[in-house]
Amino acid sequence: AALSARATARFFQSAMSKPRPSSGASYWGAVHQAPLICRLPILTVATCVACIVIFFANDAHGWSYGRSNEGPWWSCLAAMISHVDQEHLWSNVAFLAIAGCFLEITEGVPHVACVLFGGGCIGAALHGVTDPDTRVRGTSGAIYAVFFSQLSLLALNWAEMPARVLRLCVILILIVVDVAALIFWRSDNVSYEGHLFGALAGVSIALVLGRNVRLRRFEIAFTWLGVLGYAALVATAFAGGQTKAAALAAGVLPLLGVAATWITRCSLRAPDPVPSPTVPEGDCDRGGFVVRM
Repeated sequence: AALSARATARFFQSAMSKPRPSSGASYWGAVHQAPLICRLPILTVATCVACIVIFFANDAHGWSYGRSNEGPWWSCLAAMISHVDQEHLWSNVAFLAIAGCFLEITEGVPHVACVLFGGGCIGAALHGVTDPDTRVRGTSGAIYAVFFSQLSLLALNWAEMPARVLRLCVILILIVVDVAALIFWRSDNVSYEGHLFGALAGVSIALVLGRNVRLRRFEIAFTWLGVLGYAALVATAFAGGQTKAAALAAGVLPLLGVAATWITRCSLRAPDPVPSPTVPEGDCDRGGFVVRM
């Protein structure tokens, strides 16, 4: 009876107070629960290798996503692994290797596959909508999707995320640098639209598929915001006439819808978590409902 009374008291105390900041053990604990084979940066390495092979094996260094929706249906995917020159190639490969490996080790192959695919397709499609008279090539849209998906992970796991302030500062610095480049050092050779819309696609996808260590019911709104945000990007691409790239990007939507429905169902059906009185005060890994995608 005494044990039950202590557990009840701790439950009401936790329900009435704000979540305690975590040292980060919760997030990494959830990461390490996934099998290592599911977290190896296979897709990131394969994409980097594909970019290098295409550049040196093709006389034109690859393909471009054409204006007015011209070209075969796969042209935006081919453009995503093609580059203009060696500076363009090696800078993108370096950024993708760093950001992609880190995301894939923590979030897994399926998550990174959706972010790369969706970000690359949306970036190319909405570049075609906003600047239809130019061609685009490069992995930048997908890279920005990978970078800015970290914003969603921070939103979902702020209390449990290690070095959360540092992560947020790095992302904000990237935003400031890109905006400054757009205003003061704008180059006609850079697709800022591809960067922007690739980043928005990455944020939207990660809000749905990102690892949420402790799912709180109000965070269901984040999940459906991600679905609606990505759907809006796809709809804009269709409305702008970029039907081929938009149709490829739309392939991610059913997965997001199923994942959001499953997360919502699990959250609404699960009872409110009651921390065990045997769990140490600083241990946050067992005090919440864990959802992993």
